[in-house]
Amino acid sequence: MRTEKQKEHYLRNREHFIDYAKNYRAELRAEVKTRLGAVCFICSKPSECYHNIYGIEHTLGKSYIKRLRYLLEHAEDFKALCFSCHRLVHFLASNPSTLEKLRHFNLERAEQLIRTLLTHRESS
Repeated sequence: MRTEKQKEHYLRNREHFIDYAKNYRAELRAEVKTRLGAVCFICSKPSECYHNIYGIEHTLGKSYIKRLRYLLEHAEDFKALCFSCHRLVHFLASNPSTLEKLRHFNLERAEQLIRTLLTHRESS
């Protein structure tokens, strides 16, 4: 619980505290991107989140700074992911049989088919 004196001090210096917090968050974000990477671990697109490699959910409350600090303290447990790959990881984790089917997937043939379909679509 804050005292009246602390509240008055905060209100008098509110802008300073807000600027400090913004700068501190920006520094933490930059450090997270430096240590964990700014591109997706899977597809190399710009990353939008960091996912725990063990699938452990961490509830750290609403504090963005706490989450950033946690990422830095446990950097070896996280990988950078873009939005699409993050969704894919969750889909595959909840449907393990799909992952097994993908092991037999011929990426080169799929790419050829998609290119053919796109070429046909453009010519139509």
